[in-house]
Amino acid sequence: QEESRRLGHNFVGTEQILLGLVGENGGVAYKVLRTFGVTLREARTEVERIIGRGSGFVAVEIPFTPRAKRVLEIAIEEARDLGHGYIGTEHILLALLEEEVGVGVRVLQQLGLVISQIRTALLIQIGENISLLFESLETIKYQIQEMLRIEKIFDSEGIEEELGAYNPLIPDGANLKATMLIEYPDKEVRAEKLKDLHLVENKVWLQIGENERVYAVADEDLERSNEEKTSAVHFLRFEFDKNMIADFKSAKMLYAGIDHPKYNIKTKEIPLTTVKSLAADFN
Repeated sequence: QEESRRLGHNFVGTEQILLGLVGENGGVAYKVLRTFGVTLREARTEVERIIGRGSGFVAVEIPFTPRAKRVLEIAIEEARDLGHGYIGTEHILLALLEEEVGVGVRVLQQLGLVISQIRTALLIQIGENISLLFESLETIKYQIQEMLRIEKIFDSEGIEEELGAYNPLIPDGANLKATMLIEYPDKEVRAEKLKDLHLVENKVWLQIGENERVYAVADEDLERSNEEKTSAVHFLRFEFDKNMIADFKSAKMLYAGIDHPKYNIKTKEIPLTTVKSLAADFN
């Protein structure tokens, strides 16, 4: 709404949502967009070039356009699909990119960005049905804040207990942590595939540079698979040594893969922007 007022518009569109993400100065979406060189100044200039300035009179409450409302609805779906109990800037950015005909996406394209590359910076897709969303201090912070709000926890003992539950999910400088999502749109197909992919969460790996593959440690907070099938959502930890971390910071080649008998896939080289984004979590 602040960005709408600045240009004298009586609506909040996808372009204002984008400006809000760039101007947040924190969070996953801000980090990703900054990795691609997007600045608030350039984004504002491009928005003004595309839609111009409004009449100057702006109501106290500025309504969202139907397309902007749809972006927020998609963001809720993205968070739900990833098993997250909060709506973070990363979910809003993913939703914005999915609504491909909005002014927000046009702005990014005019700034020279390739939309598919931005998606890749947020998610590593391994084959058609499995993806990884890497957690950071920002994503976990939003989860904690949302849980405290929902459960109305205000006392110090309750807050410490909640922090204790989430701390294992925060990268500690020697590892990366990710949410793994297994997606099959058809419910019956998904049920069968989750049986076929039993314990697939233990077969996910990353390889940086010429180092050995690092396999994920899965679901340290609680057991999600049973004796017959895997779960659609897992939380993974990848532990790296000093040489591997140095290679991340030097932006060496990164690959991801899974070597499960029913899902044996290695990705192409992960884009440099994604490597740089992940390297920031080792600071």
